[in-house]
Amino acid sequence: MSAARPESTSPDLQPGEVAIIRRKARVMACRPEVPWGDVEDVAQDLALAVLAARPRFDPNLGGREEFARVVVERAGANILRGRRAAMRNPARVCSLATLPEDAEPPDPESVAAGSTDLALDVAHLLEQLPEAISNLARALQEHTFAGAARALGIPRTTLYRRLTVLREVFIQAGLRDYFVESADTPEGRRVTE
Repeated sequence: MSAARPESTSPDLQPGEVAIIRRKARVMACRPEVPWGDVEDVAQDLALAVLAARPRFDPNLGGREEFARVVVERAGANILRGRRAAMRNPARVCSLATLPEDAEPPDPESVAAGSTDLALDVAHLLEQLPEAISNLARALQEHTFAGAARALGIPRTTLYRRLTVLREVFIQAGLRDYFVESADTPEGRRVTE
């Protein structure tokens, strides 16, 4: 006996919604996270997501199939995200609050001295920059890229161009190691405080 299909779990689903659910389940089965044997389970989870989201449906914003398509896409992404998380190696995960067993604790005096030196170097460097670039650096200390662009009243493309100049100045000053990779830019243009 086969597992229940979405249309048999709820007569409330329309045929178009069932087709969307089945199609998404088959597409997800092409991913390594979802084996072919789980297609009907995934379809059932997607049907449940559609039914759970049904109270939020507003016919003034669109039809039931469009609503179902959005809900199914989001639910499918959440299912894949959860399955990928379950596949991660738990041995690689460690708390950032504790030191590894073989690590020596850092000397608080040297950490404080290094932080002070870095802060002084950055402050000195910011004083020497042109006004537009130093304002950008100060805005980035308080805001995200988009927030800094809004605060300065410039487009993000202009902000990224100015960041290239700022990055070069910091690299020439020997502060390359203090750049953090950022999701906003492929080159990691964000500077830490």
